[in-house]
Amino acid sequence: MRSLILCILIIMFLCRVVSQACPAQERPLEFSWSKDQKFSFEIAIEVDEGDQLTNYQGTTNYTVDSANSQQLTLTYQGGLTALSKPKQSARKPVFGGPPIGPTGFPRGIPFPIFASPYTTAGILQTTNRITMSPLGKLLVLDGNSQLPFLLGNLSLLPFENLPTGKADEAWTTESTVSITEDDSGRFQFGPFPQFQRSNQVSVQSATEETKYTIQNSNEMQVTFDKSYRLKTPVIDGRDSFEMSGQGTWIFNRIDKLPQSSDMKFELIVRRRNTTVNFPIVLKFNRLTPERIAERELEAKRKAKEAEARMAEAKAKEEAPLSAEEKKELLTELDAETPDTIIQALRKITRKKSKETDTEIVNAIKKHLGSTNFMVAKLSERALENADPVFGKSNALMKAYEGSSPVDSTNLEVLSTTPLYVGQIVQIQEIGSFWFAAEIRELLPDGRVLVKYQGWGGNRTATLARRNIQLAPADLPQPHKPTTANAPQHESRLWSDATGGFKVDAVFTGIDNDKVKLKRADGKEVSVPIARLSSIDQEYIKKIADAIQNLDNPFDPK
Repeated sequence: MRSLILCILIIMFLCRVVSQACPAQERPLEFSWSKDQKFSFEIAIEVDEGDQLTNYQGTTNYTVDSANSQQLTLTYQGGLTALSKPKQSARKPVFGGPPIGPTGFPRGIPFPIFASPYTTAGILQTTNRITMSPLGKLLVLDGNSQLPFLLGNLSLLPFENLPTGKADEAWTTESTVSITEDDSGRFQFGPFPQFQRSNQVSVQSATEETKYTIQNSNEMQVTFDKSYRLKTPVIDGRDSFEMSGQGTWIFNRIDKLPQSSDMKFELIVRRRNTTVNFPIVLKFNRLTPERIAERELEAKRKAKEAEARMAEAKAKEEAPLSAEEKKELLTELDAETPDTIIQALRKITRKKSKETDTEIVNAIKKHLGSTNFMVAKLSERALENADPVFGKSNALMKAYEGSSPVDSTNLEVLSTTPLYVGQIVQIQEIGSFWFAAEIRELLPDGRVLVKYQGWGGNRTATLARRNIQLAPADLPQPHKPTTANAPQHESRLWSDATGGFKVDAVFTGIDNDKVKLKRADGKEVSVPIARLSSIDQEYIKKIADAIQNLDNPFDPK
């Protein structure tokens, strides 16, 4: 009985050993993930360009959007940074730039053959959406993360085609792809030729072959030997490309994800009578959850440090001038050499002090009208920083000198609102925008002739007062009358009925049967309308009619 029990135990042990050795050969390989699962890879690529070595490094990040037994959809976000350094003994580049395109996994995205690697999408931070089968076959790729030197889409780099059987020892994938040149002289590479653009000029085919052989397999992972080859036919007058690669690709059985890869490629480009070789090393490793957490903490730490530096710089900018700083600036602003003055003005433009220093402000104002263009320009900028009142006023002046729309003040102009020639206002002739304008004439019928600001020439418009609004109170008005009550009409020559008496005066109003006039000497007089000349009486009648006919906004329409 004891012998029987011992035999059973030995058999169970042997079965367990066999079961541990066999699954790698029995269990099929496939990508299998869950919704919202995240994973990331560190990518490192080195390209020998002859005269220099270029290294591309970065991280690719993936989030699973949906997953079932037929297809997997995930969102990619990532990019690489490029750093080139010259080699001491190097050949010169022949074509002036490297080609870009696919490797291994069909990439299927347009690429310019001889374009700078720094202009390709994979060198930027981009987002793609990928749909693939559990065996790694690409179904849909939305977006572009193309890499230079025929290295394909960065977003697809970690994934390979898995065998259809129960972990075949070796298998090969083959495909025919197209390289299309369009009318701009740029090229496309794609496994989906039916979607080529309509402006294509010519198409040449290329064969792509990838061989996989299981090198080692256990419960944890499977290591594949991978060889790759892409080749275009050699045709007279055309560029041809050949790319071969050898290395390993490791699949993680537990997580059902790519684990790492270490590949060496050689890209051969033939153009006319010249052949150039580009040796390439490509590696990637999947980041562990611990490493991802470390990177996130590091990113947060750097963000906090940057925020602290910005806060420190802002506090320094807003701090009042010390006694020594002020003395030094006043000395420099009083210098005779423009370079010294410019140096002081630049220091002030970098300050954002909330307090106004009268001495500094007055020292700057001395240079506003400088014949030195740079001194005059920097003086204005420095004064905007040093004097908040001037800064606000100057900003308003610039806004009202230009032809762009200005913010509505909602300060309505009524029939009784005093206006004067030369006044800057805002007008609305057509549409809903308000534009800066200058009053050129106050017409007898109550309308106003204005000239647009900043439009060039003399673009004018005659508008009713309802289409005019007052400018902000802070806006300087260089033509504002010194008297408290601004006239509404221009001065004109008045005459009595006999023509024997005349006076230069401004109409200020009507009081029953008399007209009020303001003479050039500032004195106001009231003259019976009946004693005026017929021309003056007609003028007054037009004014009275215009006032009577003004739209009343409170009348029912």
